[in-house]
Amino acid sequence: TNELKEVIVYPNPVNDFISIKGLNNKDYSIKIFDSNSKLISSKSFSEVLTIDTSNFSVWIYFYTIEDLNKNKQTGKFIKQ
Repeated sequence: TNELKEVIVYPNPVNDFISIKGLNNKDYSIKIFDSNSKLISSKSFSEVLTIDTSNFSVWIYFYTIEDLNKNKQTGKFIKQ
């Protein structure tokens, strides 16, 4: 597996919505976890995805984005 560098996650910190944008026209999946590694959200997308985070607690969240070739991008965002 290789690291994905073609996906942008914004804004950070986040309030009510977070957007994920793939720079290439490919299929991706994103999984969002809380600090206890509990899966909070899992979605598939191809170009742009917006996730409603208004019901997320104020905290730090971690994500893993993966393409169909199992290339991954990981990161974190802060919910305000």
